[in-house]
Amino acid sequence: MQRQVSIFNAEDDLLSLFATTVVLAPTQQRVAGQMLTAVDAAEVCVLQAGSGMGRTTVLRWLHARLGGIFLAARQWVAGRNQAEAARDSIIFVDDVHLVDISESTRRRWRNRFVFSTAEKLPCFPATHAIKNFTTPDYATICRRYLGAATDRLDMHEIHRAAPGLNAHQLKHACLWLGLRYADPTTTAFLGSLH
Repeated sequence: MQRQVSIFNAEDDLLSLFATTVVLAPTQQRVAGQMLTAVDAAEVCVLQAGSGMGRTTVLRWLHARLGGIFLAARQWVAGRNQAEAARDSIIFVDDVHLVDISESTRRRWRNRFVFSTAEKLPCFPATHAIKNFTTPDYATICRRYLGAATDRLDMHEIHRAAPGLNAHQLKHACLWLGLRYADPTTTAFLGSLH
């Protein structure tokens, strides 16, 4: 006899796992905290961040804590999950800059929304932004891939020499470094960026 698995319980389990295992960088934590507070007071909450700054990660982290419905931009356009959209639920729409979003489109759903976007949305001025990572952000992100070896790196020097790196660039530098050096150095890290 086959055991039936409820997709909703599996989704709840995944959300719970995501909420407890994902470590946000300090800048991401600050913005996520601001958004947790703002979501209760606003119909629309917007997260603006460039590529690799954690836009989707922060949005999923918020979704895991607040519940609701998570949609990619294409799902939003296709009008999927409208039947599931309970009147009081929060709808999270990732990468909304990829689609045409208007006030009338949003109003027909009559829900609270949390959008992520790479660009400023003129129709929604209240935006929370992740602009640049700080030295502690670099250390948090590198620790995901290098573990304790991160403590041997001079993160202040790395941030000073390359202040505009995003999480994807840091990840690739860490993976490159970890594959080539048993005991990574700051010089080797910086060399991986060239």
